[in-house]
Amino acid sequence: GHFCHHGWMDILDTNAARADAWVRRWCVVERPYLFVFRDRAAHHLDNVVNIASARISVSPDVAEMVARDPVLALYTNTAAYLLAPPADEVQSWISAIDEWFYML
Repeated sequence: GHFCHHGWMDILDTNAARADAWVRRWCVVERPYLFVFRDRAAHHLDNVVNIASARISVSPDVAEMVARDPVLALYTNTAAYLLAPPADEVQSWISAIDEWFYML
């Protein structure tokens, strides 16, 4: 696998009881996966998302709905995720996850 990007991101926890349950996670993109860890030491794996055919969407409507900006909607074949990276890392995360985003 080829390493692309890593860093902290807030992820909307869709399994939580509260509607606005954002959790801070250490995220590592190593194609074709996005690894989501609870800690930077990468000891506690929370989730592994196959991003081989994932698409990123950046929508002002979604940002307004969840009151987060910037927010990235990540769509895979089986699920959707909302990610809130630091503003200065948005383009890096988009490129790392969706390699076609800036080419289309």
